[in-house]
Amino acid sequence: MSIPRVILTIPEDCPEWLDRSLLNAYWGAEYRVFTEHEEWILRHGEPHLSLEKWMQLRGFSSLAIVTACNPGSVLLEDAENRRRNAALEQDIRLLGLPFGPALNQSAEGEWPEPGFWIAGISLEEAVALGVRFGQNGVVWVG
Repeated sequence: MSIPRVILTIPEDCPEWLDRSLLNAYWGAEYRVFTEHEEWILRHGEPHLSLEKWMQLRGFSSLAIVTACNPGSVLLEDAENRRRNAALEQDIRLLGLPFGPALNQSAEGEWPEPGFWIAGISLEEAVALGVRFGQNGVVWVG
């Protein structure tokens, strides 16, 4: 059985089966993107002109942030999360798209989950990676 796909643009779109406290945590989280020379912090609903400019200069119309850590928001041991992220990295390499490190965490710096940004990825591909690694959600900028 696969995880249902839901695209949320506002919290009020939340289906009954998705826990509101988790949704609020995801909504309030910081999503950090690290490139060779820059670091950006993305927050839901806040435009990020530097990232937009970076994407435009490189011809990217989309970017996703995906992790394999703590599937279903169930805390795993660090070693297991590292193993899962290594498998995710292999899957991303097979896509042949530019990628780099990312970090998802609460605004207070809690519940850090390393992952990856992937440029030029479609929403469908990003969701498929999230589903493959048991994630409740992915971040997609497009």
